[in-house]
Amino acid sequence: AQLLSYFAPSRAIQAGVDALLARARKDDALLVGVHMRRGDYRTYSDGLMFYEAGEYAQVMRSIAEKHGGKVSFLVCSDEPVEPRDLDGLDAVVSDATHLVDMYALAGCDLIVGPDSTFSHWASFYGNVPIHILNYKAVEKYGLEGAVRHPDPTRDFEVFTPDRFASQSRVPVINGLTRRSHPCQVMAD
Repeated sequence: AQLLSYFAPSRAIQAGVDALLARARKDDALLVGVHMRRGDYRTYSDGLMFYEAGEYAQVMRSIAEKHGGKVSFLVCSDEPVEPRDLDGLDAVVSDATHLVDMYALAGCDLIVGPDSTFSHWASFYGNVPIHILNYKAVEKYGLEGAVRHPDPTRDFEVFTPDRFASQSRVPVINGLTRRSHPCQVMAD
């Protein structure tokens, strides 16, 4: 918790976060933050992590349907999003800065986003369960477990630093988790 306090947003950023969340949060509705990273993902890794707004909308509709209750969405994107792409969804599209967006995602109940440190940090910082949208890569490489329609009760989990290690080609030292301080002895 102390480490996270070093990364707390400034008062000005937090004011923007609070205003954005107030616009997006609806009474007792589940608030799902949607990180649409599109710009560089069009070409990065042959576009495997790029999803069109319509593909995000399909995932959002599926979450709303599977949740069964009221669901609202906060959409944060690095490119403009056409409102018609989100027809029928209770969605607020952020017009804020990237920092406000990241910390606002950390204030949602769930997050959906691509395999990106932006989404990962929001999940970790806010202790918010995330579903990594990666079905294109999973299907391309013939792996099992591609999830096109995530279930809010089973396909989301909080991102933790040790997950970086499982996806890394280089050694990762986990200096801090919410449960323990594995490198404390070295620091002492």
